[in-house]
Amino acid sequence: MNRRTFLTTGSLGLAAGLAALPRRHVEPSIVGAELYLINVEAVRHFSTGTWYNRQHLMLHLRTDAHGGWSEIIASVNEPEVDLSEWRERAALVVGKTPQQALDWLRAEKYGEWESRPVEWLEFALYDLLGRQEDTPAVRLLGLKDNQSVPGLFAILESDPARLLAKVEEARAQHLTSHVKLKLFGDAENDRVLIRTLREALGPEAFLIGDPNGGYKDGTLQQYANILTAHHAAGLNGCEDPAELTNPEWVELQGLVGELALIPDKPLRPSWESVHTLLPGMGRIYNFHPKTTGSLADMVTLGRRIQGWGGQIMIGDDSLVGAGATAWQQIACGFGAVCTEALEKPQESTAFLDCIEQKATHTDAAGRVHWEPAPGFGLYVDTGKLSKSATRVMTV
Repeated sequence: MNRRTFLTTGSLGLAAGLAALPRRHVEPSIVGAELYLINVEAVRHFSTGTWYNRQHLMLHLRTDAHGGWSEIIASVNEPEVDLSEWRERAALVVGKTPQQALDWLRAEKYGEWESRPVEWLEFALYDLLGRQEDTPAVRLLGLKDNQSVPGLFAILESDPARLLAKVEEARAQHLTSHVKLKLFGDAENDRVLIRTLREALGPEAFLIGDPNGGYKDGTLQQYANILTAHHAAGLNGCEDPAELTNPEWVELQGLVGELALIPDKPLRPSWESVHTLLPGMGRIYNFHPKTTGSLADMVTLGRRIQGWGGQIMIGDDSLVGAGATAWQQIACGFGAVCTEALEKPQESTAFLDCIEQKATHTDAAGRVHWEPAPGFGLYVDTGKLSKSATRVMTV
């Protein structure tokens, strides 16, 4: 009989708030972990380069009674990646209670580690906490909302014909209300892509362009001219158009009229941006998996943004496994404008085929819904996952 384990992807709640929660039992220590590597063979084009394959690392932390999961991309274009450092990081929390491990991360590793391993561990730890407290992890974070959220389909094609093929893929998945288009830093060619997409999807779709900071060596007015022309061509929002200081973001938003600027990079990592982000830098703010870092600081910052009148969106790191449903639940908890973190069966089913039950689903209109459950409410057949994974390591 295959083992049936509980999957979540935790969130960092404030230590004081968690300490105040009533305990029904002594919090158990983490006794071990498994790391599952899934190699995804799917080409993804960005303004900064091309991914020909990517290596997703699922983490399963265990107490005697519960399991907590998370997902991160360990490498790109490196199928034989050395995972020893990731295994060593997981080993550092074995023997600690989940709360002790979270406190240790905040005290010792914020700023010393990059955001990826912090986020990787925190999600799994808060998965455990949610199970132990019989509470949704999103509620442990302090997020009170539960709204259905439109899924955001991402298109990463520089050729108009291939772009149109991706539009058909989006239609097949009922994901055409919100679409992100990767832009490549050539304003005229980018505008051709925008017009092609707008003509294909019609006037109602919300279109976001993402140049990944690809417009360079211009003045703010020159950037504003580019973005205003993009808006006239059909773009509703633009994520990270150029390398800007925070005050320049504020000024540029004032120059581009109705186009919504979408800061992403200025939010990375949240333990820094919670001290530096300014009101008015954009109309929508993107919390991006892999680069968010502290989940508690993310929530603090998100509430502040909403207090300014800004909106939240949840980005993606091409997630194909444990991370997708957790980030979707965070989107529902924020009442986000959209979530890009979606399962991708067209790219990999190695993890998805092992899921027995999950707390989120996407309806026929492309909206993500969440049914709250302890932790992140996902059950996984780990015996099946051991067979479908490229590699498995234990701690």
